Amino acid sequence: MPATLGYFQRAKSLNLLVVKYSSGSLMSVLFPVLVQVKNDLQRFRKIAIKMIGIISFIVFLLLGGLYLLSEELIIFIFSEKWLPSVHFFQILVFSGFAYPINSLLLSLLTSRGNSKEFLRSEIYRKSLVSINLLVLYLFGINSYLYGLVVISILGVLLNIFFASREIKSSFFSFLEPIFDQAIIVILSVVSTVYLMLFIDMQSEILFFVKGSLFTVLYFTFSRLFKTKSYNSLLEQIISKRSTTPLENTKVL
Repeated sequence: MPATLGYFQRAKSLNLLVVKYSSGSLMSVLFPVLVQVKNDLQRFRKIAIKMIGIISFIVFLLLGGLYLLSEELIIFIFSEKWLPSVHFFQILVFSGFAYPINSLLLSLLTSRGNSKEFLRSEIYRKSLVSINLLVLYLFGINSYLYGLVVISILGVLLNIFFASREIKSSFFSFLEPIFDQAIIVILSVVSTVYLMLFIDMQSEILFFVKGSLFTVLYFTFSRLFKTKSYNSLLEQIISKRSTTPLENTKVL
């Protein structure tokens, strides 16, 4: 049991390091934009939905890469003796998408000054976490980890409900870009794993080949299916001439 907890803690620390700090960097840029337009509901709504798309694209790209390269990363950072933590890390990656998306959704509430809805959302989320602790006690750490995935999904859906109600937008306008990129990342990961079966080379080179192949597939599938997240990111890159590029939002 102590060894299992040690492997879990290693996996958790690496997952938090990547997801938390990457999302923190994004929000430090995006939150001031929301505050600037909080009194213009129409612009606020368009920018918020566009932000969800951009963050979804980046987060699922990052997490898909982490899932595929988990074994190599664990060995490189912690050494081979921590290989059993790869299993825990890969499950944690499935729940990692929720942190940055929830950060944005809750920022929509706080930037509008709605602390009441923010508090209500946090109470519901903490209740779900408490239930999962009971799952840990009754069924063990694997069930607890899969419970985290379920809680992450439910937490995002809950925050989408509060955020969409706050800015008077459709629930599905928030959900669509998240769902689309989730499908794209699954398709990209499965395709990468399949194609890697036909590639035989040294592990050092394999790391870069696997990562590059996944990235190419992720962008390719996003472009082929014309996901809103991909279009929002592309539009953001092209519209750098504006002082606040996110405000140059076309009809989504």
